Amino acid sequence: MKKLGLASLLLIIFASCGGEKVEVRFEGLQSFQELKEHRELLFSKINESDQEGEAKTENLRNLDSLYWQQAIILLSKGREVILKSPNRASKKLGEILDLKKDFEASEYPGVKSPEVEQIISKQLSQLDADIVSLRHEQAWDNRLKTLEEEVEKFGKINFTGQFGETPLSEEVLVIDSLESNELGDVKQIIYTVKYTKIYKGTGKIFKYQVDGQGEWKVSSKMNQSLLTIENLCPQCYSERRIN
Repeated sequence: MKKLGLASLLLIIFASCGGEKVEVRFEGLQSFQELKEHRELLFSKINESDQEGEAKTENLRNLDSLYWQQAIILLSKGREVILKSPNRASKKLGEILDLKKDFEASEYPGVKSPEVEQIISKQLSQLDADIVSLRHEQAWDNRLKTLEEEVEKFGKINFTGQFGETPLSEEVLVIDSLESNELGDVKQIIYTVKYTKIYKGTGKIFKYQVDGQGEWKVSSKMNQSLLTIENLCPQCYSERRIN
């Protein structure tokens, strides 16, 4: 029987240890969807490879490790880009909620290392804090719209015909404001508001006009999305019949 050379022997030994290791790379992927699809492709390649059990298991461990590294990078960079953008709070809030949703959709059953679990938990906690803060900013950004709604509600409750009304015109005009800067964790602005409303009352026979000018206080505690609006001078607004 012909003897095998050293090179042939080494080749046989190498082949008996399993096939070639599947290269795992995630660089350049820009979304969680791309990341997840690429992981699934690599996962299939590793499982279908002719590596022996131990080598295949190690290759899969490496796949999971690098996958979560890249997912954490995408999550961190995505958050940074959103928060540094010049967009209004409402748009940032929507983008942060989408980022969190996309990340959570990228997860798959399996055991993560304690280090990865800790980093992900910290990043998700940061996102939750961002959501609370942005909801507060969104409410504060919309304070004039909310104030207008409250003034109109005040007019509806206090100046309406006995059996209802037929609105003809209504105007809420903010003509001045005074912001308080020494209230700790509370934001507060006092607005001077001119309010005018004309409507037809009972039986649509008589016409009425409501007008006046008074101060309204708008406040919100830091990181709360609820605005408190107080009419400081209800008596500043009155009603009269105009026909």
